[in-house]
Amino acid sequence: MEGRMQRARSSARTVDSTWRTSAPHRPDVGTRVGSNMTNEVVERVLAEKIEHLEKRVKQLESALREAESITLESTLGPLRAREAILLYVGHGTADDFYVEVAAGMGVKVARAASQHLFVLNNAPLHSGEREALREVFKGGMSRF
Repeated sequence: MEGRMQRARSSARTVDSTWRTSAPHRPDVGTRVGSNMTNEVVERVLAEKIEHLEKRVKQLESALREAESITLESTLGPLRAREAILLYVGHGTADDFYVEVAAGMGVKVARAASQHLFVLNNAPLHSGEREALREVFKGGMSRF
C-alpha cells in the first residue's frame, strides 16, 4: 500500500511538472471574456443586494423612531404628573433643541420631547442663577 501511494505521488509530480514545462499557462480569450462577464454579474448582484439592505436599514430606522416617539409620548406626561421633568440646560432656545433632536432622532421624537420640555433660559431666574444650575448639571452629565 505504501509503495502505491509513493508511485501515485511521483506520477502526479511528473504530470504536474510536464504540464508546467510543456506549455505556459495562458487562459484563452474565451475564459477571459467569461470571467469578465462573471465579475460583472457578481458586481451587479452585490450592488442590488447593498441597495436592498440600505432600504431595509432606512425602514428599520423609521420603525425605531416611531417606537421611540410612541414610548416618549406615553412616558413623559405621567412622569411630569409625578414631578419629574425634562429640563433643557443648554444655552440655546427650545427651537434649537427641537432642530437638534429632530436631526438626530426624528421629528416625532422631537415633537414629543418639546411638548414636555422645560427650558432653563425661560425660567424666572437671574442669569447668575441659571449659570449656577448649568454648572450643577454639567450639561446634563451630572447626576446627584
